Amino acid sequence: MKHIATVLVLIAGCLVPGCRKSTTYKAEDGTRATVTERGKNTEVTIEGKDGAKVRLSSGGNVALPEGFPKDVPIYPGSTVTLSVSTKDGAQVGLKTADPRAKVAEFYKAQLKSQGWEIETTLDSDQGAMLAGKKGKNTVAAMVNSDSEGTMIIPRAVP
Repeated sequence: MKHIATVLVLIAGCLVPGCRKSTTYKAEDGTRATVTERGKNTEVTIEGKDGAKVRLSSGGNVALPEGFPKDVPIYPGSTVTLSVSTKDGAQVGLKTADPRAKVAEFYKAQLKSQGWEIETTLDSDQGAMLAGKKGKNTVAAMVNSDSEGTMIIPRAVP
């Protein structure tokens, strides 16, 4: 009876949002891929032998990459669905229900207020792109809409 109670507690624990199952796969070249399942969400983290790291999530809520510049804005209320950091920079994928035009205007205003000099602005019915520079650093933000909302990809290169 004691064992049945223990099993039931473990099963109940896995039904709460904090329960997770994680499996790591290693390639011969040193690359590691970790697949973590938490409830309905699945996150995949790929780490290269050179330190590059990519995180993808089916349910969002991925952490920002380590060292992501604080002067590159994250759209308020958006969900982080992609996180990439390499020796050449960092980028994130964000998802929001807000319209593309509103998101593009936010990035234009916020990048300027953070001291970025906007060098390129492209805007069409399909999407928008802004690129800027601050000292030796560069930034780009791509904004595209689809039937599910707006996808934002800010990328920063030191």
